[in-house]
Amino acid sequence: MVVVSVPIYAFTYAVTLIFTYAVTHIFTYSVTYIFTYAVTHIFTYAFTHIFTYAFTLIFTYAVTLIFTYAVIHTLTYAVTHTFT
Repeated sequence: MVVVSVPIYAFTYAVTLIFTYAVTHIFTYSVTYIFTYAVTHIFTYAFTHIFTYAFTLIFTYAVTLIFTYAVIHTLTYAVTHTFT
């Protein structure tokens, strides 16, 4: 009885350890990989789009202001020098 139960106990213990180790490492690796992948892509996507959007807005605003300023000053200069 003791001779049979020792190998069964050892086998059960070994399988439990292997399963626990495997599940723990698979879960840890999966969560780490998913989290790293997600955070990396979220930040990359966010920063890329934020900077692209911001620079587009700033550039559009700057160009609009420059052209508006140029047109107003050109018209003002033309009117001032034409009628005076």
